[in-house]
Amino acid sequence: MQRHPANLILALFLFMVALSSPVIALTTVYSFRYEHVSYQPEAQAQQAIDDAQSAINSAYTDLMLADSTGASITDLLSSLNGAITELNQARSAFNTTDYPSAITLAESAQATADSVSTEASARRSATLVQQQAQLIIIIGVVIITVFITYFALTRIIRYQREKKREFLRMEIRLSDEEDGEDT
Repeated sequence: MQRHPANLILALFLFMVALSSPVIALTTVYSFRYEHVSYQPEAQAQQAIDDAQSAINSAYTDLMLADSTGASITDLLSSLNGAITELNQARSAFNTTDYPSAITLAESAQATADSVSTEASARRSATLVQQQAQLIIIIGVVIITVFITYFALTRIIRYQREKKREFLRMEIRLSDEEDGEDT
């Protein structure tokens, strides 16, 4: 059974249409949703504030994790406080319907919080690596100390045994000499 090239082209065309129809449908909804939002600066400002709050919460969590490992976070905490101040200013601007300022302040707060989060994670990782290295060194020192102690004790015990044997040999010789003098 031989297939006609026109049928193959038609089948390929229908297959491509079937594959692209969800993409076309989603593109229309996607562009409508963002066109709709772009005409509402209030919604954009609220979204920027929500995103900034989420970033600050995430940064705070990362700071607490870094602090729990012993990493230094004082400067990062100051930066996060600056982001919180900017977020509060963004909320104030939003409440006074100054949406462009609210968006700018919220985006700045989010960027600061994101950088704090990244740095806190990096410091936490570095501190964990440092602690692991210290632990490995301590374990190595303990193992080496145990081996040195073991070998030193075995040499001491061997030396004491040899001295005891030598002492016993001397006693036997002395007793043999005494027995020889008595006869």
